[in-house]
Order: sequence, then structure tokens, then C-alpha cells
Amino acid sequence: MYRNFIMCLILLGLALSGCQSGPYLFVGESENWNVELRSGENEYDFVEIVLKYKSSNLFPNDIISYVIEGENMNIDMEEDGLNEDGTLRVGIFDVTPEFRLNKAERLASAVHWENKTEEIILIKQ
Repeated sequence: MYRNFIMCLILLGLALSGCQSGPYLFVGESENWNVELRSGENEYDFVEIVLKYKSSNLFPNDIISYVIEGENMNIDMEEDGLNEDGTLRVGIFDVTPEFRLNKAERLASAVHWENKTEEIILIKQ
């Protein structure tokens, strides 16, 4: 009886560990940008995107647009500019269930600013 109970606990633990979904972190960089995409414990709760301007040139103060694409997901947004330390931080809440970070190993992204574009591959960490 005791042995069956232990086996049930082990199987339950294995089953539950396979159901965990996050958090997820994807990171990439280019000549002028560091980009991170993070999810919460559940990838459908929220996603945070952080763009950090790393060039020695003056921070862009124009509109910055960015695209991040992966399986069953497409984030395409525009923001008014960076904060004083050259960072843009955006949170997206109530992500649709089709959004699949758990299956992705890499995401394609692009940042557009001041008539420039850099493409950045984000790698799952």
C-alpha cells in the first residue's frame, strides 16, 4: 500500500511538472539595441518587452516601432520614445491563448526608429 502511494505521488509530480509553462525569457541584441521579451508564470497573463538603446549616439526621441513574431504570435507596436536612461518598457496584459512562447526557441524582431531598422533574433534563455 505504501509503495503504491509513493508511486502515485511520483507520477503526480511528473505530470504536474510537465504542465508548468513559464516564465519565459527571450534575449537578443544588435548594433544599437538590446531587446528582451519576458512572460509571467503563465504565458497568457502578461508579456513584458524591454528595448534598451545601447549606441553612444543621442537617444532617439522620435516614435519607435517594433515587431516581434513567432509561432501564433505577432506583436506590432509604436511608442513615443525612450525614457531618460534609453529604455522602453512595455507590458502587454491578457495575451490571447494562441500566443505560444512555450514552443518557440527563437523569435524574429525588428526595431524601427529615425528612418533606420535593425532586425534582431531573440533566443530563449
